[in-house]
Amino acid sequence: MLHLRIANGLTINVSPGFFAAVLVEGDTVTVLRGDVSDLAAARTIDAAGLVVR
Repeated sequence: MLHLRIANGLTINVSPGFFAAVLVEGDTVTVLRGDVSDLAAARTIDAAGLVVR
């Protein structure tokens, strides 16, 4: 199970930004595009309308 899922945010790590989810599991951070609603996480943050950097 993921430790943290930050979903629905505008992710900016390169130009231009894109909508994605940021997933944290242990010491690993992963950025995924697409639907991640099926991924279980101990904590989920809805970042709709926010920028995730």
